[in-house]
Amino acid sequence: MRNLIKNSTTYYALMFVTIGLVSTGVYLGNNLLNKQASLYQASSGSSVCFQRITQTFTSLMIKDFSASYLSSDFRTMTSECLDEVSKIIEKLDDSKLMGLELNNLKSDYHWFDQKVLKVKELALANEIDILQSNISNKYGELEGLKNSFDEKIQGMISSIESTRNLISLIVVMGLTLLCLSIGAIYINRKLKTKNLEILEENVLSQNIEKLNIDDSVILINKYSEHLNLSGFNQLVMGSIDKLQHELINVENTLLKMNTIKETVYEISESDLFEAQVENNPTESENIQSTEFHSVLNTAISRVEDKAFNDGIILDTDLANDYSVNSSNEALEQLLYYSLSFAMDKTAEVDGPRKLTLKSNPLGAIAYLKLKLHGCSLADHDISILNGKSPTSDTNVNLLLLRELVSDANSTVSVKNIKNSQTGKIESELEFVFERARDAKVAVKVVKGSKADIKNYFKEQTSLL
Repeated sequence: MRNLIKNSTTYYALMFVTIGLVSTGVYLGNNLLNKQASLYQASSGSSVCFQRITQTFTSLMIKDFSASYLSSDFRTMTSECLDEVSKIIEKLDDSKLMGLELNNLKSDYHWFDQKVLKVKELALANEIDILQSNISNKYGELEGLKNSFDEKIQGMISSIESTRNLISLIVVMGLTLLCLSIGAIYINRKLKTKNLEILEENVLSQNIEKLNIDDSVILINKYSEHLNLSGFNQLVMGSIDKLQHELINVENTLLKMNTIKETVYEISESDLFEAQVENNPTESENIQSTEFHSVLNTAISRVEDKAFNDGIILDTDLANDYSVNSSNEALEQLLYYSLSFAMDKTAEVDGPRKLTLKSNPLGAIAYLKLKLHGCSLADHDISILNGKSPTSDTNVNLLLLRELVSDANSTVSVKNIKNSQTGKIESELEFVFERARDAKVAVKVVKGSKADIKNYFKEQTSLL
């Protein structure tokens, strides 16, 4: 049944092909019918003409010289009769062979007509015996030509009749196939409607509030499969993957911001990890801490000349100073390269150029946002900076920036957003750092899926 639904395009194609076949058959059949009618008309006309020739010959042989069949007008009309038959034959596509037979008949009749006139004059003068003349032989030759002409016409009529029967059979088969195609399309539409109704009932029967993403993905796949929307399915699945990735990043950030009692919660993208709690008293001791604003101001001073030369306005919104877990050298390289990268992209903007820097500590983390006004990064560049595997065409500057982010013990999130005031798409780079702790303390790290962490929260709450 599923294959029947998927092949609806084939049914439509078959229907249109069948319509073309039937239309062609009807057209050819109509042409053959007209040709056959012309042949019947030519055959009837030749019979009438030869009947007039016979009447003239009979009147001459019985010596009825006063009969109208021997008059000049009658014989002239007989000649015109043959000319009319010739015109009918000339209109046919394959008239060459029959036209040759008819021309021989007309030529012999012309000689026969002259002979009749001469024999009549001699017979009236009693200078010839009609029965002894060769007029009978000439009439016999005319009769033979006429019979040969009729045989060819009958042969063509029979051939056309056979072809018409074959075309009629093809048309009937085509009409049958057309009806079957229409029936298949109708059944296909009914089945598709029925399947969609069943699928919709299944969706409505679900508890939407308790429906998770995996169940939603299954339903979307079913809808796409039944509607044969593979491209739409890929688009939706890609969007869901991006949303899941961003959601995990956001939730991890919120968890870090709300760190309580030195416990860090991390949500893994895979549900294969089990929730685990591990004591890590030395991790923070092995990471160097650096005053963030001191390094940032140094990086800004290094790019001020470039900003001035490219006509870029630097708009800074920096909070009170704080320290982050990163080495001074790695942090300085990251900030300097990031600002240079952002300025290079902003310099490509036609019109006012502006780069906004915003820094702020939030709980256990701190962030730095670089907003490129009027500039939007390519989707490929965004995906690479957000962690997608590089290709042979990937810009080496993007890979370097990713490496510097890792070296500085940071994470980066890049996206294009719509400016509500200008309506333009603009890029935003957000770097997240872990804030340095004042004391060297043991840290609990809880890792696992969202469900595992929720269960862990419940267990901790029940102990309070």
